[in-house]
Amino acid sequence: RGDGAAERAGLENRRWGNPSASSNLAPSATFEQVVIEYLQCLRSLRHVESLFKNSKKCSPAKERELEMSQSVTYKGYTIQPAPRHLVDTGQWELNVFISWATEDDEDSRHFVKTGRYATEDEATAQCIIYGQQIVDGQVPGLSVG
Repeated sequence: RGDGAAERAGLENRRWGNPSASSNLAPSATFEQVVIEYLQCLRSLRHVESLFKNSKKCSPAKERELEMSQSVTYKGYTIQPAPRHLVDTGQWELNVFISWATEDDEDSRHFVKTGRYATEDEATAQCIIYGQQIVDGQVPGLSVG
C-alpha cells in the first residue's frame, strides 16, 4: 500500500508477542545466527527483570541459575558456554563446560579454545558450536565420556 501500514502491523505483532509474527531472522539463518539472537533476547529479558528488582546483587545461586539458562542439551550432554572476557584486548575467549550423567553421578570436563571473538554473544554461540563438535568427536584429541 505504500503507507507503512504493513510495517506498523508487523511491529505491533512483534511488540505484543503474536506467535505468528516473524522474527528478524531470514528463513536461511544459520544456527549461529539463531543462537546469537536467542542470547540477545535473554539479555533483554534479564535487563527487564533487573528493572523490577531492588538494587541488591543476585545471590550466587541466582547467578548460577541465570548462567545455566544459556546451557544447551545436546545428545545427552549439557553444554555450558562460559566465555572469558580478556581485559587487555577487550575480546572474548572460548571456555566450555560439558557435563553428562554417569551410572553413579555426574561427570564434566572443561575445554578452552584459543581464538578471539569481538562480542560475548559471538563467543557464546561459538562455545555451543565447539561443544557440539567435541561431543560429535570432530575435534582431534578432545572427547567426553
